Amino acid sequence: MAASVQHVVFHGTQVTINGDVDLSGPATSAVVYDVGHRLQEFTSGLAPFAASIAPKLAPGLVFAERYSLQGGDLSLGTVELQIKSKKGLARTIRRSVAIWEGAGGSLFTFTTRGTEDLLATFDKFTIRSTPLGLVLQPKAALAPSKDYPPRLMKIMPGLGALDAVRLTPSLTSQLPRWRGTAVSGGELFVEGASGERGMHFVLVTPTARVQCFPDQHDPQRLLDILPSLEVEWREA
Repeated sequence: MAASVQHVVFHGTQVTINGDVDLSGPATSAVVYDVGHRLQEFTSGLAPFAASIAPKLAPGLVFAERYSLQGGDLSLGTVELQIKSKKGLARTIRRSVAIWEGAGGSLFTFTTRGTEDLLATFDKFTIRSTPLGLVLQPKAALAPSKDYPPRLMKIMPGLGALDAVRLTPSLTSQLPRWRGTAVSGGELFVEGASGERGMHFVLVTPTARVQCFPDQHDPQRLLDILPSLEVEWREA
């Protein structure tokens, strides 16, 4: 039986997914803004999401600062991390992490500039809760980065995950020159040879490019439902 679900991408875009598949899994979204001539990435999800990601971003992190902000709770902390370069050389960085948790979901972001910088960054945005998820609205003329487009990541239980972005002329020019397999939602392509780690499928709809990553144990299950999958990316 066909299912349908709607999600909001962090900057306000609405994404509708239809298909003969279980669509009850969680979704996260990410957007990168140019803030003061530097890039700042924000990622949002359900209420437990940000708190669960923080230990992975910064092992050993302790939230030393807590504030009430825009109807939610903002927690900030800084930790020193050892980072190795490709040549194996180690260096120490200070990573500051902020998570915001409210009734409509949660978000996280991080920087190497300290928690004062993160607080100043939050002052540049309004966090709005909607029935479909969180929306991050700039208070000034800030726009998402053109190099890192806003995206929606969707888990499909037992099948894999989707990673969707708006289909732009630049992305269209990067598609294979040959036609893909015609499916209900558009055209379907395969990236990576069969049996290779990282093999996945790409669904190109009239409004979105969707990378479809199968469960490694049974990629055929995802492939079986992709002909019914439809994804619409509707700008705010």
